[in-house]
Amino acid sequence: MTQLLWLATAWLGGTAVILGSLMILGSLLVWFVPFPPVKPNPEQPLLGKDWQGRLQVLGFSVTIALLGISLLVLFPFPGE
Repeated sequence: MTQLLWLATAWLGGTAVILGSLMILGSLLVWFVPFPPVKPNPEQPLLGKDWQGRLQVLGFSVTIALLGISLLVLFPFPGE
């Protein structure tokens, strides 16, 4: 029974780590490659108004990744 509980926890933690890390990469990509590509406008600031939303997505993805890592650390494989 403990092995099944560990398996479910490891599955959840591993999924969170993978999802969080891919979201981190995606949000960093959004920071460096704006979509749609626009011509630079001297009147508009470089970051625009989107930086707060991008920062929230980055923080959320880091939180998911850290929660997954902490699940995997807190619940090691059950010993015999």
